[in-house]
Amino acid sequence: MASYNNEDLKTVIRQEVLDEHRGTTRTIEEVVNGSMAPDLKEMKEHGKAMERMKTNSELKNDGLIPDPIQE
Repeated sequence: MASYNNEDLKTVIRQEVLDEHRGTTRTIEEVVNGSMAPDLKEMKEHGKAMERMKTNSELKNDGLIPDPIQE
């Protein structure tokens, strides 16, 4: 992990994102664009993961508490 001298949290987080992608062929704009899925393969994997997630109703039926932000 890199060390930072008196930098704000936003700067530190951005630098860590850039450090993770050092050596990639993607541009800086592609790396930090906030996209959850940078390519089709990852988008398909994310979709499969979302299909397996229980709905709020299913969680309630199982006696669990759903994420209030998702309601």
